[in-house]
Amino acid sequence: KENMVQGASVERYDYARRNGLVERLAMVQNVPQLPFRDERLAAWAGKSVREMNAMPVSRAAVEIVFDSLTQSKSSLVPETVMDLWQSRPLSAALGRSRPL
Repeated sequence: KENMVQGASVERYDYARRNGLVERLAMVQNVPQLPFRDERLAAWAGKSVREMNAMPVSRAAVEIVFDSLTQSKSSLVPETVMDLWQSRPLSAALGRSRPL
């Protein structure tokens, strides 16, 4: 089974770049520092954008979102899969007016 050390290697990063892949590790490292901007998604959860930005982002949450967006348990996925999700707001993909 893959572990964090294997996923964090320079060789793995180079392999992903050469083959047009996105790494789970990159999402885990970068997403917690990104600002939350989606007003519709915040409203869907009954929160404001400011409240969403104040909430900590756990590694487990990022892992679950990565698995859901890529529909894969793999740690490497084609860039095109992530590009598809990046091209539209997540709130548009939810299709619900209130959280479950």
